[in-house]
Amino acid sequence: MDRGDALYMPAYFIDVRRVEKEWWFSVPKRIFSGRDGAYETVDSDFFTCREERYGLTKAKIALEFRLLTGGAVGYY
Repeated sequence: MDRGDALYMPAYFIDVRRVEKEWWFSVPKRIFSGRDGAYETVDSDFFTCREERYGLTKAKIALEFRLLTGGAVGYY
C-alpha cells in the first residue's frame, strides 16, 4: 500500500488550514492505534469526545488562530 501522500501525526493534533476567509479542519479516515501496528477507522465520536474533553469547538480554535496570527493563510 502506498503511503506517500499520508500525513502522520498524533490523534490529539488537529490539522487546520486557512484559505482566504475560510477555516478547514481535516478529518482523518483512519488513525494508528499503536497496537500491533493496526489502524482503526475514526468515527465522529472520537472528535466530539476530544473537543468536549478540552472544552474546544471549531469556532474557538479558529478564533485563537486568528488572534495569534491575524488570520494569515496557511496550515496550523
